Amino acid sequence: MADSALLNNKEYDKVAELVVEGLGGKQNIKRVENCVSRLRIDLGDQKLMNMELLKEAGSLGTFIPSSNHIHVVFGPHVEFVRNAVDDHLAGIQQR
Repeated sequence: MADSALLNNKEYDKVAELVVEGLGGKQNIKRVENCVSRLRIDLGDQKLMNMELLKEAGSLGTFIPSSNHIHVVFGPHVEFVRNAVDDHLAGIQQR
């Protein structure tokens, strides 16, 4: 089971940092969307992913439905995580 302390404490800025790093950095992330429970991300290079960092961020699991496309499960927190990831990618600092 993932350590969801960051999620439970609503530290979405820290979660976003880990997610972006776990996905290979800002330059590797082509597009981010979300559905009810998952982030859906298009990557430049899937080999740059670090699954351990995604788990550390509180991810409940990952799915790779096609090459360079990944789903990262965050459950009911997904919308907050998506917003924080968007802000992180845009260079906006959260408090």
